[in-house]
Amino acid sequence: MLMSPEPQTETLSRDDVVQISKTWWVFLIMGTLSVIAGVILLEVDWTLKNLAYFVGAIFIVRGLFDIAARPLDGAPRSWSIGTGAVNIVMGVILLAWPEPTFRVIAAIIGIWLLIAAVVLVVGSIANHGSDSLWWFSLLVGSVSIVLGIWAIRRPGLTLSILIVLTAIWAIIMGTLEIAAAFEVKRLPKRFDKHAEATT
Repeated sequence: MLMSPEPQTETLSRDDVVQISKTWWVFLIMGTLSVIAGVILLEVDWTLKNLAYFVGAIFIVRGLFDIAARPLDGAPRSWSIGTGAVNIVMGVILLAWPEPTFRVIAAIIGIWLLIAAVVLVVGSIANHGSDSLWWFSLLVGSVSIVLGIWAIRRPGLTLSILIVLTAIWAIIMGTLEIAAAFEVKRLPKRFDKHAEATT
């Protein structure tokens, strides 16, 4: 979901930029909820069943917001819709299966991390030349790939480690999304400045 907040003049018209900037509140709400969820994950004494319900709800909410948001790099909306749909499906699986095995929860969280990581890595590489913070998205995405693979391949993870892993990722992603929200809100002005500089 989170691509570069820099306007891509080669692929976006000003109308596109204006339409994207109107969705800045989606990123703000999603980022804020993500940070809050991360803090809650760290503060509550979870049972496996309650953790499954909570993480399932997070997946569904994030999926709905992913579907509502537009890719920031001008990619087709099918990209964010597909990512959102996958999150919703994973959330429904957790909610419909009230007592999943620990291995199932770890695998679903690992898959979630991998999907988000791929989006971040692709977005940061695609916007390498225009986004001054591309390296930060690439770093977060790369770490998320490692954590996702680790969660999937390590059925012996303890509940506390899995909770901390998910919480830290949620807080980092939430912070990125909050920062992106304000960049998205300013996109039309930045687009105009960029257009003036290149004419």
